[in-house]
Amino acid sequence: MTNIDLPRACLEGKLDSLDFSSILSLTHLHLHHNNLLGPIPPSIGSLTNFISLDLAYNRMMCNLPLSLANLSQFLELDLSNNEFQGSIPMELGNLCSIVHLRVYTNQLTGFIPSSLGNLTKLRTLYLRRISLYGTILEEIGNLVYLTHLTFSFI
Repeated sequence: MTNIDLPRACLEGKLDSLDFSSILSLTHLHLHHNNLLGPIPPSIGSLTNFISLDLAYNRMMCNLPLSLANLSQFLELDLSNNEFQGSIPMELGNLCSIVHLRVYTNQLTGFIPSSLGNLTKLRTLYLRRISLYGTILEEIGNLVYLTHLTFSFI
């Protein structure tokens, strides 16, 4: 098991040039409250033991990578307070083990994907301060362990 835990470490630059697939034992990557830019490297999706990614409070941008959906052991994803764009990918509904999902305060737009109803172990879902539209999904009722839900619509 390998953890990289460097919050508030004054890190700057882009992660997209890093190849995380060479660190197969990586389970936790916590780089919140730094000055990281650019997209999340797609190689993160190849980490079969990966369970926690916290990149909150950076300046990361681009669309959320579809490779995140490959993380079958994933428990926690916090991408809040960045500059991510595009929609919330339907593929995030494949994260069947995830317990905490936080993507608030980004430049995300669109509908809440109905596939989020597949995340039956989810306890925390924060979707506020992003440009969502549409109706509250009936599938949210599938999230029987959900204790914290926040979202906002435009």
